[in-house]
Amino acid sequence: MTPRINGTGKTRLRRLVRLAILLQAAAAAFPVCTARGDTYYVSPKGNDGGRGTRVAPFKTIQHAADLVKPGDTVVVQDGVYSGDSRNLVTLNRSGTAEAPITLRSENRWGAVLDGANVEHSCVGIGEVSHVVVEGFEMRAAPWGGVWSESGAEHVVIRHNHVHHIGNRHSASHYGICGVYVGAKSSHHAYDGNVFHDIGRTGPPQLLNHDHAIYNCGDHVTITNNTFYNCNSGTAVLMAGYETVEDVVVSNNVFGLNRRHVILSKPCHKIVIQNNIFCRSDTPNAVNFLSDDLRDVTIRNNLVFGVGLKDNTDGGVSKLANNLVGLDPLFRDPRRLDLRLLPNSPAIDAGIDELAPRVDALGNPRPQGRGYDLGAYEYGSARGSRR
Repeated sequence: MTPRINGTGKTRLRRLVRLAILLQAAAAAFPVCTARGDTYYVSPKGNDGGRGTRVAPFKTIQHAADLVKPGDTVVVQDGVYSGDSRNLVTLNRSGTAEAPITLRSENRWGAVLDGANVEHSCVGIGEVSHVVVEGFEMRAAPWGGVWSESGAEHVVIRHNHVHHIGNRHSASHYGICGVYVGAKSSHHAYDGNVFHDIGRTGPPQLLNHDHAIYNCGDHVTITNNTFYNCNSGTAVLMAGYETVEDVVVSNNVFGLNRRHVILSKPCHKIVIQNNIFCRSDTPNAVNFLSDDLRDVTIRNNLVFGVGLKDNTDGGVSKLANNLVGLDPLFRDPRRLDLRLLPNSPAIDAGIDELAPRVDALGNPRPQGRGYDLGAYEYGSARGSRR
């Protein structure tokens, strides 16, 4: 009999996120070459007085980040990196569209950014452009996994595992975030990450301040991510100090968060599609805290154990082809597998417009007659159809 997500869901979805971690960690190690720039290496056993080569790596990521120029790549070798600065690493140099600056774990989640002793976040991004942060485990920082200041542009956060950020009692009115995207920022992409256990544990009256992704920027895509156990606020919050415009939330999996998605303050041209939503502490997957909503589209999502949306959008949202009340039929929830069974209603139920062209493991979409819902495409060479 096919396992189902039922009222004992928290324990089960904890296991599910562990599977998502295992599935993504099983993907091939990242390439470390670049066609345009230099490659610097960092190792816990390195020396900042060295040359930054594979055989003579630097010791700190910040030292390498302070040297990069457009087209350069910093390859961070396996191990735990810690420190007591404001951020474990701050990116203050820009790449270009043709030659971005890349900060990459040599093996996916092999380089661990442990923020237990920093003042703020694991990764800080200044008012820079064309940077990529890829493949890290980020944990234990008091305020953020990745904190992007106002004005950052063309930032890619890809294939990271961001967890246990800000798990403490705090009466501060400042939010705690897996990722924060500052106002006047634009063209950020968040793809293939796993977020869980983000936010404070109390006092209860401030639990709504903390979020896995807190987006205040424009022209943002949030794709192929898994959000789990974000019990101190919202998995994805869109709430700009100014208008948030042109955001696509596509092909993610949301499970057992306090809230899954909130549109707050002015939100224009928002598309929420091809996602799987499973249970939350609130009755609906999508919630509204704004009286300035324009061009909001909610289409081709599957919701199970939760409603689709609340009724505070004033009828503005355009709804199409959503599947409500259907079990997504993950391949084997008891063994932590978030991929889809062959009879899942999520298969071929997606829309191709604005959808990512690969899944969370880098497998091409689509594999069948249409795009699948969620982070994993059924039938890929490394997927479910064998």
